[in-house]
Amino acid sequence: MKDCYEIVVTKFKRDVDFPKQKIAMEKLNEIVFGLEGFKARNFYYSDALNSWIDFVIWKDESSAKSAAKLVGEHSHAKEIFDLFDQENMLFSQYEIVGSFQKAS
Repeated sequence: MKDCYEIVVTKFKRDVDFPKQKIAMEKLNEIVFGLEGFKARNFYYSDALNSWIDFVIWKDESSAKSAAKLVGEHSHAKEIFDLFDQENMLFSQYEIVGSFQKAS
């Protein structure tokens, strides 16, 4: 089975300040941590774009799809998603097809 890489690009609604945005993103850790197939999560913020990238690694595509459904139905996740500007949200899943890194 190949890992599945989930990438979500999102912005929060204009009335949600950065500290509240960061708290909301951190609260998502508690939700995904217990889901089957979860491996890792990192999230990134661009001040210049006022935008977030959420990067989650699942053990396989099936786990990622099941988790997406469960998270979408989770009451605390729904509260967080209500803070997002969902019209401009990009949700996608990928498999790795190549990699390169500098030798240490």
